[in-house]
Amino acid sequence: MRGGKNRKKSVAVVVAEQDERLREHELLPGLASHGFDAVGVGTAAALYRALVGDRYELVVVGAELPDEDGLAVARHLRRHSALGIAMLMERTFARDHAEVFHAGVDLCFIKPVETAVLAASLRSLAMQAGGAPARVRRDTSWSLKADGWQLNPPGRNALALSAPERVILRRLFASSQAPVPRAALIDDLMSSLDDFDPTSFERVMHRLRRRVLQRTGMPLPLATIRGAGYMLVLDSAT
Repeated sequence: MRGGKNRKKSVAVVVAEQDERLREHELLPGLASHGFDAVGVGTAAALYRALVGDRYELVVVGAELPDEDGLAVARHLRRHSALGIAMLMERTFARDHAEVFHAGVDLCFIKPVETAVLAASLRSLAMQAGGAPARVRRDTSWSLKADGWQLNPPGRNALALSAPERVILRRLFASSQAPVPRAALIDDLMSSLDDFDPTSFERVMHRLRRRVLQRTGMPLPLATIRGAGYMLVLDSAT
């Protein structure tokens, strides 16, 4: 086929933007016309589900999603992946660029953005990463064992769990990549533990994250989805 050897490699990118018109009628067709394998989602929860499987190299995320702040999404992705991250911001976005880049964002664009400029910048970002899909740092060996009393991180010793932590993680592992509402987790805790104080829920979650990081050197792949709850971002084979 003529010119086959010179054809640019298709780069896989997922666009998380709540403005459906912008996402579906401008960004996705524009990126596709520049040779990208682009798909779109409208929420953070859908973005996390799309990233399971490690096929994407880049993420374009809106600064404001209906279920999560874009900077919180960027921080989570940077902790758990080597994905290239670009952010789309409104001119009125009340954060300075230093805060955006400190969150782990590689590229920042003010809307409206020209698709050709976005495509060229994303192509350059993919080349900096070597052109290979960036592996999301989540491992199928994150699991529970000992009837849920131990958390087994990838390549680390198992971590003993308290009774509240066991209840929470059993529900999250069973949720199949879907967010679990805070209220549902509290209901589980109160049903399982006679003396559980619902006002201590946030302390339990904070302690769980801190202990996992301190004991294993790895952050628990737990995303907080505003208005939806909590979701473990794990490979679907887990």
